[in-house]
Amino acid sequence: MKHDSVVEENKRFYNAQYQNKNLFLVFLHTLVSFDQQSKARVNARVLLPVIDEFLSTNDSGSVSLLDFGCGWGSLLLKMPKRIQLYCFDLSSQAMTNVCKILSWSGRSVIPARIEDSSILEPAELDFITCSHVLEHVSDDESILLAFHASLSDQGVLLINVPINEVWDDPKHVRPYTRASLRQLLIRCGFEPMHEEACDKWTGYFLEKQFVGADARLGTRVIIRCAKLVLALTPLKLVEWSERRFFEHREPQQLIVLARKARY
Repeated sequence: MKHDSVVEENKRFYNAQYQNKNLFLVFLHTLVSFDQQSKARVNARVLLPVIDEFLSTNDSGSVSLLDFGCGWGSLLLKMPKRIQLYCFDLSSQAMTNVCKILSWSGRSVIPARIEDSSILEPAELDFITCSHVLEHVSDDESILLAFHASLSDQGVLLINVPINEVWDDPKHVRPYTRASLRQLLIRCGFEPMHEEACDKWTGYFLEKQFVGADARLGTRVIIRCAKLVLALTPLKLVEWSERRFFEHREPQQLIVLARKARY
């Protein structure tokens, strides 16, 4: 019952978040939001070399990627134009926004058709990305099984979940660890091929916003400005700053690349 109430709260929250937004402001938010870029940039850093290798060896010329939980479209904007992109989100308005925003950048994206946690269209996907979604759903195993059924034999899945959370987000159904995510993937027929933990700035900001709850206007302004600067700073420099200033802070994101297990 608790899981169901959290899922319903997620539906209300995200439907409200994407409704009645000026499309230009949505596009701007996609590009300069630290919360979006802190996830999309590390996902792209991990995934793009795999995509490039796949493109170099793929004779068919047709490569497909589904971003499951596309949100504002930040990750899709970083994908090569040669790929056929698909999107899915709990909010239909989010998918509408993403399709329009991607068209501005010369990319086409097609809304995926999902029913009862099964991906009905398209089938035989080469890549599926699922970033900061599993922690919001009541049945993460069913979703991973649907991904397994929808990936091509050589397909690759990217999963990104929060770890070492510094506050109790009411929109999260469950926490994850390296071990629990690895076991879940193996149970669903996947073979992890790469994993890494990253992102220490997010934990710092969350502590300032929710744990310490410093409500002073000056503090809130400083945090917003710092987030904007980091969203626009090259990722390598952001990661250097984390090593320099947050050596002992726990990372907040766990990224895993996996493919179908070969039994």
